[in-house]
Amino acid sequence: KITGKKVPLKYEQFAHTIGFALLMILFVVVTVRDVLGLF
Repeated sequence: KITGKKVPLKYEQFAHTIGFALLMILFVVVTVRDVLGLF
């Protein structure tokens, strides 16, 4: 944390959820492209 203030828990959970969702989307896109490349 750069400032002394603590980030509210809901914002922290929100950030984690967004990051996780982006990772999942990226994983799915890469997998689909990989599978389509086989055919």
